[in-house]
Amino acid sequence: MDARKKEIVEEFLKSGKLLTPAALEFIAKSKNYKKLLEIASEIDGLVIDLEDIASFETEEEKVKIILNIPKWPKEVSIQDFANYLRDRYERMKRIITSRLNFEFSSLANLPEGESYCIGMVREMRQSGERVEICLEDLTSSKLFIFDENPNLAVDDVVAVRCVRRGDLIYGREVIFPDIPLREPKRGYGRVCILGDLHLEEAPIDPLRKFFEWIRTSEIKFILVTGDIGDYSKFLEFVPEDKIIFLIPGEIDEKTYPRPAPSVSHDSIVPLSDPAMVEINDLKILLIHQFNVEMLKKRSLGRSEKIYERDYLVLEEIPDVVACGHTHEANYFNFKSVTIVNPGSLLTEFRPTIIDLRTREVTQLRF
Repeated sequence: MDARKKEIVEEFLKSGKLLTPAALEFIAKSKNYKKLLEIASEIDGLVIDLEDIASFETEEEKVKIILNIPKWPKEVSIQDFANYLRDRYERMKRIITSRLNFEFSSLANLPEGESYCIGMVREMRQSGERVEICLEDLTSSKLFIFDENPNLAVDDVVAVRCVRRGDLIYGREVIFPDIPLREPKRGYGRVCILGDLHLEEAPIDPLRKFFEWIRTSEIKFILVTGDIGDYSKFLEFVPEDKIIFLIPGEIDEKTYPRPAPSVSHDSIVPLSDPAMVEINDLKILLIHQFNVEMLKKRSLGRSEKIYERDYLVLEEIPDVVACGHTHEANYFNFKSVTIVNPGSLLTEFRPTIIDLRTREVTQLRF
């Protein structure tokens, strides 16, 4: 038995599985034998046959950029601002009406009694123990009275269950666009996430050790979630055979959303903050500063620049969110979305691997 076959057999014995001779021969001859070895070890059953793994040999790396926000225009007119708000309202309204099977009334035609409407928050103010919120749609603007603060912010677009009594409108319930409950989507391959490197001040040895390790790994894709700092130091470590998707953070660019950094390297794909890519059938949102409210509100924050459209409306639901900013390494799931923060070189540096087939998350230490 040659060395490669011996390695394969030993790996399967460790996991308590056996290979048929045909499966062993197939894996040993494959140019992607380590990838097949990884896939086969996750298949249910004690004995792995050729038909269990042959279909995986044809899987190729698939990448698509879904969101990459362009640099902002230098001049903006009043009409541009109006178009921007209209675009935000109409796209958010489509999200809401696709999820809620209600009959919605326009603000100009709210009936007496209970009804549902959709509006954009234009103004909020406290009035004694109550909160007054001005909502606007394409027909009118109305003042709604709420007994409690419904956790809204200016420019949020929401559905409201309300009661009209003469000239007064009482808000009874706010319904956010939100994301639906669903089964976790499965892809294939693995990606690695890191961020908040702060290379102008952070210790560099852990990053050096990480890149020494990743060079020998089968992992093809690296996602960097901003606050790189000294890009020249980062480029010293970049391997030639990996693909690195890289977004800026607040130390790289102050104004949000942030355009893609001017980084030139064959292995690096510079993207905006936020950005979204699809890798091997899973959609991955890269965003420097993130909170779960963004998924509930289907909005990635408030733009500090006016574009021809609101790129921060979250129309595509991500399967994975790769974020940073807090310097606290953690990961969790929200409605089948895997959310990962890989920490920082300044505090706890935890490059994080996601297996796109199993959705298993592993945080590394260097």
